[in-house]
Amino acid sequence: MNTENDSAVSPVIGVILMVAITVILAAVIAAFVFGMAGTVEKVRFVPVSLQRLNHSVVSLVVVKNNDIPIDELLVYVDNAPVYLPSFTVGRPYFITAMSPGANHIIVTCIWEDHKRQVIADTVL
Repeated sequence: MNTENDSAVSPVIGVILMVAITVILAAVIAAFVFGMAGTVEKVRFVPVSLQRLNHSVVSLVVVKNNDIPIDELLVYVDNAPVYLPSFTVGRPYFITAMSPGANHIIVTCIWEDHKRQVIADTVL
C-alpha cells in the first residue's frame, strides 16, 4: 500500500517561484527609482574614413558630423601625437606613419562642450 502524499509539493514550489519573481522585480524597480542604475551618456556617432595610401602615408577623413560641433581632433599614430593645424569635415588629412609596417591609429574628438570620445581605433 502506497501512503505517500505529493499533492502539496506543486503549490509550495509555485508560491516560492512567485515570491522570487516579486523580489527580483521589486529590486529592479527600486534600482531605477532611486538612481542606483546610473546615468547613461549619449554616444555621438562620427563616421571616419582611414585608408593607407602607401607604405608611409595614411588618409584621414571625417565624413560628416551631425552632432555638437567638433572643437578639436586628436590623432595618435603608434602612441605618438600627430598635429592637425585645423579641422574641416570632409577634408582629407594626410598623416605620415611612423613605420612602414602596420600602425596603430587612434582618433579622438573633443567637442565644444569639452567632452572626449574615441571615434576610431584601428591598425592599418
